Amino acid sequence: MHTHVRTYRDNDEPGYICQTHEAEKEFCVDQPKALEAFVGDSVTFPCSFVYPASEDRISSVDVAVKADSGRFCGNNENEIYNTATMSSSRGYEGRVSVMLDRENRNASVTIRNLQSGESKYYCCRMQIKLQDGNIEIWQHAVGTYIRVRGADEGILEQPPFIPALAGDTVTLLSRLKTKNNPSLNVTACRVRWDREDTGCGSNSYDINCTTSPNILFSINHVNSSHQGWYCLSIDFSTGDGPRSAQRETGTQLLILQPENTLNISQPPEVVFNNPLIINCSFSVPNKRVILHSAVYWMMGNPREHFVFHPDPDYIHPDYKGKTQLVGDSDLHLNVSNVPDNTTLYCRVVIKRCASGQGNQIDTILEEGPGTRLRVHGKK
Repeated sequence: MHTHVRTYRDNDEPGYICQTHEAEKEFCVDQPKALEAFVGDSVTFPCSFVYPASEDRISSVDVAVKADSGRFCGNNENEIYNTATMSSSRGYEGRVSVMLDRENRNASVTIRNLQSGESKYYCCRMQIKLQDGNIEIWQHAVGTYIRVRGADEGILEQPPFIPALAGDTVTLLSRLKTKNNPSLNVTACRVRWDREDTGCGSNSYDINCTTSPNILFSINHVNSSHQGWYCLSIDFSTGDGPRSAQRETGTQLLILQPENTLNISQPPEVVFNNPLIINCSFSVPNKRVILHSAVYWMMGNPREHFVFHPDPDYIHPDYKGKTQLVGDSDLHLNVSNVPDNTTLYCRVVIKRCASGQGNQIDTILEEGPGTRLRVHGKK
């Protein structure tokens, strides 16, 4: 029996480490960069994974969860849970569970009753056993940093990344959470930005706060110079006095160029009726290397408003609660009226494992040609 071990850093970390006995294949694991939670709460993070088609003849798939205070989860002694043995390490007994979806190649890791000393990097280490007895092991080396906050602190929730095309108006949405003070008043907002550092560096500038109930930061007509990491920090007050909250790991803004590989198709024009379904289809080359996919519907020229978004707080007020996806990508529209000649664009985002590169993850963003809505009775 042979065991091949691969330990990788992902593509936005400086360099990567690889231990293997053969040419590189598509072995990838994708995890969110960072999450925050309060002491005593539970946190859940996803791990998406892929492996080559040549490894189809497998007898088992298992996940080991590892934890480390540094930015590398490679040491074997850092394992805190393993689905193969259903065992937890000392201190984590009964608090870690994994939901493994082998068919869709993803896992969901939950850690319950977080303790104050458990602010660490948590990594998914994948293991498949082949029918010939050989074993393949690979993992995300950096993992997901979970910051455990005290009950008297605030948490700012931010998306892990925002993909955009040049010219878009991009909005970063953040939510402020407190443990015991649902009533609060935000008094100041700042944003820190860095092209390379996920911690966003030390440079910051004040921004206008839009806080009803979320904090919004927008950049008009983005271009490649805006690409980088963005962290929000705020001052707020509660009945217990002034406080502050600050993200330690930011949102990555990716400015992408269409590759014209997805062949997105949508009708050029439809007559508006209520309700209405607008078709959108696309093709994904080599589906086996796909780690994550998402479909959005947008409007505006340049694109600035979401008609549909997986996070409903991003959807334009005129469409919020009135749109949903049918199947994988068709838009179900249930609004009483829309302006004549409104054009809606189907936009597809794919994260994939780059062939031949150890845990190098590519992001593809493309959109369809647009569907113009012609209001019934108008020419």
